[in-house]
Amino acid sequence: MIDKLPDLVHRITSAITDSALLTRRREASGKLEKKWIEKWDKDLQTIASLHAYAQSTGRVLALQGGIAVEAHCGGVLTRPHDDVDAVMYMNPDRPINHDQDRTEIETLLQEESGTKWVLHNEEGTHKLDFREDVRAKPWGERRRVEVNWADYPVGERTQTMDLKDSKGRSRTVTVEHIDLLVANKARIIVNNVGKSDIPRRTRHQDLDDMRRLMAQSHYNRDHCLTFLQSYYIYRENLNPARASSKASEVLQKAESMKFLRTG
Repeated sequence: MIDKLPDLVHRITSAITDSALLTRRREASGKLEKKWIEKWDKDLQTIASLHAYAQSTGRVLALQGGIAVEAHCGGVLTRPHDDVDAVMYMNPDRPINHDQDRTEIETLLQEESGTKWVLHNEEGTHKLDFREDVRAKPWGERRRVEVNWADYPVGERTQTMDLKDSKGRSRTVTVEHIDLLVANKARIIVNNVGKSDIPRRTRHQDLDDMRRLMAQSHYNRDHCLTFLQSYYIYRENLNPARASSKASEVLQKAESMKFLRTG
């Protein structure tokens, strides 16, 4: 029982602090401007097309970022989103062909009505960045799709959730696992401590996202620690004992930070 105490404490405190946040989000969701709602509906259509493309090639496309957070926390739009973030996991039976993917995804997007897309930047061979080609719109209002390639199988990194459009229609999507989302949020939040070049809005948004995710019944703290430990083993080459210690340290620090801002 003692070994489960940290998880229990964080669930209780998350639920308490999340109540005020949930109230604010419900109020905000009712006041979202029409342009954000329309953008959301268009993004859901694009996500459906990208999922269909991934399935046709025997791969998995998983949503990341803010839209994945929405999927885990009720599936409805609660705030504006700048872009659609996704990762395409490899199919061991189909070698990655970045040129083919780029061409086919670009063709798929260009077939959409109402949005003129342009490939803005391709960083190496692991990321595609498509942006709406409308210079008159402010940056945040332009549609944007980022697709990253993962050169490893999907494993247990995803979950299936629902997203709802403005008319309440549900779309089943694949999203990054909630425990992996929290692990990445915790690591980013802790790494950004003291950095003056990180916008305040981004820091607050990351804290809000992590608070919401930790309050969900399907969040598992121990599993989150496993994802963090794996990161430090494979990305920072730490031995298992040191990686485990680092994972616990980072998650505990992030958990304490998420209560520093309630407004």
